Parts: sequence; C-alpha cells; structure tokens
Amino acid sequence: MILCNFVITKALAMDIQYLSDRSGKKTDVLLKMPVQEWEQLKQQHEDLADMEVNNTVAIPDWQIALLEDELQSIAQGSTELTSWSEVFQMLKK
Repeated sequence: MILCNFVITKALAMDIQYLSDRSGKKTDVLLKMPVQEWEQLKQQHEDLADMEVNNTVAIPDWQIALLEDELQSIAQGSTELTSWSEVFQMLKK
C-alpha cells in the first residue's frame, strides 16, 4: 500500500499517458519518470526489482487457494462454464 500511495503522489508531477483499446476505453496507464527515481523505488521496494528482472509478479497465496478451489469445482462438474463466444456476446451488450 505504501508503494501505491507513493507512486500516485509522485505521479501528479509526472508525465502520465493512457493506452486505450479500439473503442476508446482506457486500458493502461504509463508513468514516465526519470531513471534515477525508478532506481530509488526499486531500492526501496524489492518486489519492483524482482518484477523487472523476472518479468513476473508473485501471486498471493490467497489467490492461489481461490484458483485451486475453482479448478477443483470445475473438475467435479459443480461449476457451470461459459464459452468464450458467449462471454464476448455478453460483453457486447
């Protein structure tokens, strides 16, 4: 949470760019900052440095547990699945 607050506070003085999908909906935010500030953030927050090196973010245990429960429910047939074509149709509405 501290990192999030720090980044948001610092972002107010930075160049912020948005990426949008074809419909114009904002999908991503790019924060441009001096490399020196990025290096300082990585020193203060090891997870940022790990993410940059490994290009991955650790999944919290609680999320893994939820996923395992859902996969087990699917395997047992107690979860109703929706095809991608149905999902796309629902999103278009």
